[in-house]
Amino acid sequence: MVLKNLQLEPLSINLLKQNLRDLDNVAVPTLQELKDNLAEYYKQAAEAVGTSTHQFKNDGITLYEKIRNIVCSILKEDSVLDDIIDAVLKAIASVIPGGIIIGWIVKKLVKFFFNSAYNWLCAANVAM
Repeated sequence: MVLKNLQLEPLSINLLKQNLRDLDNVAVPTLQELKDNLAEYYKQAAEAVGTSTHQFKNDGITLYEKIRNIVCSILKEDSVLDDIIDAVLKAIASVIPGGIIIGWIVKKLVKFFFNSAYNWLCAANVAM
């Protein structure tokens, strides 16, 4: 898994994970806030690598669903913060153009998943 910043420079996965563990000053986003942030995140990442932004209609909803599906396919009910970080990074690497990381948005994503009940977040019949 190769993750990069907006300048397309490779990031150290270990340093990134260490940074993502520090969630004390990160507020838990609402689902709508997260979707809005993800739409902006996708747009910035797509611009950085020179790809189209039409795939997710810039609304963040489809993007959130893709990320949630990947994360939920990896997590279990007893998953801990490090498991969530690993799952989110794997989802980012497969969904965001170029595996681009924008730290503050990824932290919000990790915080959201960390503070959401697994059964609510990952239930097969959850409609978001």
